[in-house]
Amino acid sequence: MREIIRTQIMDFLSIVSGLLISNNFAMGKKVLSSGNFADHAELFQKVFELARRHKISNPEKLRTEYGKMIYLLQDSQNRDMVKELKFSLMKPLETVRTFLEGRGCLELLGDPELEMATRDISTVSKNRENIAWELGQKARSRDAIVKRWVGKGSGIPALSESDIVRVLESIGDSNSFLRSVRDPCDEMIGYLKKYFKKDETPEKPHSLSIAYGRGGARLTHTHKQQYNYVLQSLLMWREVASDM
Repeated sequence: MREIIRTQIMDFLSIVSGLLISNNFAMGKKVLSSGNFADHAELFQKVFELARRHKISNPEKLRTEYGKMIYLLQDSQNRDMVKELKFSLMKPLETVRTFLEGRGCLELLGDPELEMATRDISTVSKNRENIAWELGQKARSRDAIVKRWVGKGSGIPALSESDIVRVLESIGDSNSFLRSVRDPCDEMIGYLKKYFKKDETPEKPHSLSIAYGRGGARLTHTHKQQYNYVLQSLLMWREVASDM
């Protein structure tokens, strides 16, 4: 088993090196010519870290591949494998907070215009003028934050304009994700509580009761049981989405 794990991990590192050559020949050649993967540990750690962050931001993607990657990553943490590789493939996820801490500029998260600059602009029940006004406010807030914080920080190097834009876009992506994934859960919970009563036993079509084998149901639930089941499922996914 140990030999199988070793072979799979070495094959993976070789594949990453080959992909690197196709993208950056000089760097890829340097990795392969050294003959020592440990000299480029940061590169391989970054590959795993990027894949993990991509999955967090896009939970609907990599449905089977991600699990295989995590198994591979777990195998690489075996004491014998770490000793043989001379480095660990694990690296903590980079977040907006850790990035700003590294640059010595965590205070940016307290900027009074940050909420407006990273807001996800909804188009629901708004006319074009309102949407255009909010987009304009957002753009002005972003520009103000960039001007206020560029060159700041005690880290090396200091924050650049592209760094600040990256931070704002990352927070904005998170807000957009929450609106598209978490907010529908809140909306459905509201509908469930508004149109159905847990302690009542209504007649069809207002009953949530299901029976095994009918309409594709795989369970038999009374109205109350199904109400609680649906509510718990929505609450659970809401919390999962909030913590991604």
